[in-house]
Amino acid sequence: MMGKWVAKAAAVVALSLAGVSGANAQTVASGYVEGSIGYTDISVGAASADGASFSVGGAYAAPITSNIGFQVDGEVTYLDLDPQETTLLSGQGHVYWRDSERGAFGAFVSVINDSDVIDDTLIGGGVEGELYLGDWTVGGEIAYYEGDDSNVELTGFAADVTYYYTENISVEAGAGYGNLDIGVVDSDYYTLRLQGEYGFDRWPASVTASVSYNDYDDFNTDATQVRIGFNWRFGSRTVMERDRYGASRDGGDRVLGILD
Repeated sequence: MMGKWVAKAAAVVALSLAGVSGANAQTVASGYVEGSIGYTDISVGAASADGASFSVGGAYAAPITSNIGFQVDGEVTYLDLDPQETTLLSGQGHVYWRDSERGAFGAFVSVINDSDVIDDTLIGGGVEGELYLGDWTVGGEIAYYEGDDSNVELTGFAADVTYYYTENISVEAGAGYGNLDIGVVDSDYYTLRLQGEYGFDRWPASVTASVSYNDYDDFNTDATQVRIGFNWRFGSRTVMERDRYGASRDGGDRVLGILD
């Protein structure tokens, strides 16, 4: 069932982008380094925990042909939730087809390691796509993850809309839905996310502020996270140019939500 769903989604996006030429392609290598600090609050029934998070990461993207490119990215996140703390290591690889005037479509693979809470490595992948509609971008992804040593399985999809007030100021809203299966118990969940980004005109840098909410209904668990971040890019002049020409693939992030 999941395989047919992914195949149909891939076919629809591929058809919508058919016929693109190399005129609007990514032609130079690009990338970024970024960091963020955050606050997370998690409630499990009547119990709760909260604390700070810190993350650093980066990405590199380059063209393979006129409209096909690849990207690799990674992130290290430290989460301190009294009395539990953990460090998450994640890495992703993407191959995509993009026309900067129309949209993008591709596939990704992802690995996430947590040696403290679930003591396992999640391995997954999926498809991701975007449509560029003037000052608006509409994106979506479908992803599947499973534990290497455990019985953890996660399947989900997410969609988001971004509006560019200028080429250096954007607002993004997104939502996701999925299922998290842990051994003999599982729960449907949903995610909500809002983010703003402000890019500096004189430097290839930007600051971000975001808030996200996850609800795992059958686990009686919900989580809220607030983040402030900084992004320094190369190979693109503005936030909008980075998102449509440069290193901007983020498949899996929206589906994972607070787990990312």
